[in-house]
Amino acid sequence: MQMILGAFPFGIKNAGLDSIERTTSQRFATSERLHQRSANQHLGPGDDEINIPIVIYPEFAGGTATIDTLRTMADSGNSFILIDGRGFVRGFWIVLSVEETQSYLIENGAPQKIEARLSLRRTDKQSSILGSIANVVSI
Repeated sequence: MQMILGAFPFGIKNAGLDSIERTTSQRFATSERLHQRSANQHLGPGDDEINIPIVIYPEFAGGTATIDTLRTMADSGNSFILIDGRGFVRGFWIVLSVEETQSYLIENGAPQKIEARLSLRRTDKQSSILGSIANVVSI
């Protein structure tokens, strides 16, 4: 297993990961000043987002049901614990979007390749059922 989001495992058997893109921002209040650069006051952490490109070859592992599971997680509006394959708890994340491209369709319309992009945003809210488990694991 390369990573787990809630109860959804990422790995070679369903949705293998080749890369993870992460953007972490900070929040600043800006005040205009005459004949000077604007003054900036740090307000604290901003959004922390992860984009995960996924490629699935249904003939070998995973399939459209894998993407449907991620969509169901997004539809719930819940936050899910994210744990990497080394066992590090990365906090709670909501699923912002699931993008999907099916290609190399065969005669019955089934895809031979599914490319997807999962977008997550970190949250302080623990709305998933695994929230209590995260508190135990991080102690």
